[in-house]
Amino acid sequence: MLLQKRVFQISTLENIESGAFINCANLKEIDLKGTQITILSIQVFNGCSKLEKVLLPNNLSEIKSTAFGDCSSLKEIDFPASLTIIGPFSFNKCGFEALIFKEGLLTIDNMAFYNCKSLRQVNLPSTLTKIGFYTFTGCVALYDIEYNGDNAASVNGDNIFKYDGEVLESTPQNLYLPNVDDPTASNPPQDTNPWESFLGYDWTDKIKYKQSMPSN
Repeated sequence: MLLQKRVFQISTLENIESGAFINCANLKEIDLKGTQITILSIQVFNGCSKLEKVLLPNNLSEIKSTAFGDCSSLKEIDFPASLTIIGPFSFNKCGFEALIFKEGLLTIDNMAFYNCKSLRQVNLPSTLTKIGFYTFTGCVALYDIEYNGDNAASVNGDNIFKYDGEVLESTPQNLYLPNVDDPTASNPPQDTNPWESFLGYDWTDKIKYKQSMPSN
């Protein structure tokens, strides 16, 4: 299909069917801002390998499974503040270099950003409560993670960066915690530091307390 750009100007549009634009290999831009869509369906833009620009609906609350999977040219996206759920495989194999999630996001599901090999930085909101398994596995360039919460137990997640020890393992080098004081500097110092195993990863000597992640 030779469709290159699709602007949805129907303000009453509330839904696009699952797989509606799957494998539209020449599609480069999608503008959904003027719609009333709150949920993006399964595989709706999956396999759109030349897709570079996406404007999401202002009231979007959920992105379903594989909605933008294999959109390898998609390097940036602005998630709306209304978004609460990112479904499994929803952005696997995309071309992102940095991801910033707004406050209000609750769930990033299994393998949502699996194999995004150019991804270097991720900023996680304090509202996040769940990250599914292997979410950032295969993100081999991933270097910095920032978490804006102040309680390591608030987020339920494990095996976020590795796939059973295989070569697709991601190895981020810095955890930035702008809203957390160094527990080892407390008086008396804490016996254990929950941040060193945050999200099931070994952050020993990689934590930056009271610091924000530098711009990519």
